[in-house]
Amino acid sequence: MGKSLKILFTEDTSEYGRNCAGVLRSYGFEVKPVPKDGEAVLAAVGAESFDVIILDAFLLHIDALGIMKSLSRLNLQKKPVVMLMSGVDNARFEEDALAAGADYYFLKPVSAEILAERILQFTSWRKPGRENLVLTGNSQDLEVIISDTMHQIGVPAHIKGYQNYGRQ
Repeated sequence: MGKSLKILFTEDTSEYGRNCAGVLRSYGFEVKPVPKDGEAVLAAVGAESFDVIILDAFLLHIDALGIMKSLSRLNLQKKPVVMLMSGVDNARFEEDALAAGADYYFLKPVSAEILAERILQFTSWRKPGRENLVLTGNSQDLEVIISDTMHQIGVPAHIKGYQNYGRQ
């Protein structure tokens, strides 16, 4: 079996947080819970390397947007997948979070199983060789990757532009 993904998880000690951490561990992930404090998050990221960082959007001292800005200034060997969780349904905030570098945005409460599935999905996209296929692969490979990605993010096949209508 391959190396276990290392996940930093900012969630309080609520039942929801304990449940999420337990489900993530059941998927074989190594989960490091960190208090909902931006300074604690940055200290943890500075001390060890993580494959995935799951941030609550609103933290003490430094919020998630501030953390993502700080992450870009750190000399990390590899950029972790950053996922935000928020109880606030605000399109503007979601756009700002994604523009700041978040890879995904969850609206709480989110199923812990869905959280684990998205972690697997996003980390598989970053596996060595996937990016090379896009850069050096032929156009048919690129079509397959794009089609697969659109399917995985939930774009229905009947949406115009999903399929190549010029193909015979």
